[in-house]
Amino acid sequence: MKKSLESSEWILSVSLVLVLASLFIISRCHEHRKKSQLIAVADAIGHPVDIRISGEVLRPGLYPALPGTRIGDLIKKSRPKRFADLRGIDLDRPIDQSLDLEIPLLSEIAIRIEGAVIEPLDLKILPGSRICDLKSKIQCERDADLQYLKRRRLLKDGEIVIIPRKEQAAAPP
Repeated sequence: MKKSLESSEWILSVSLVLVLASLFIISRCHEHRKKSQLIAVADAIGHPVDIRISGEVLRPGLYPALPGTRIGDLIKKSRPKRFADLRGIDLDRPIDQSLDLEIPLLSEIAIRIEGAVIEPLDLKILPGSRICDLKSKIQCERDADLQYLKRRRLLKDGEIVIIPRKEQAAAPP
């Protein structure tokens, strides 16, 4: 029975230990460099600022954000209600300081009526109005499809409503 390793076996085991030690040292250096880069980036970006969002949102409250974050991204997190008025807010503006945002309720919505109407027109109506509510506000042409005006779908701000025409049966040849 052998009591000692041969010289080639000693060389192999020592070189294996050296390779493992060097991999360990490289990984530690890489972790240190990564941490120092993250600290430098955090210092360059700055500290989070608090944005308070209230009003017509489902999740009002305080939202911390890094400077440079878009206001629209934070408002999206607060989940605006269906009739929240976001027209007066610059959603692409980056944040640079603490803000208090009060999201108001829409007082009216603007729609445009086109298609089989005597004259295309722009209307301002109450939020929550439906297509069926338009029947009393517009004058349709004779060939307008009045079944369309029986729909109960809610209208959106800035929507273009196109009143369709009745389909005429093809005349036999």
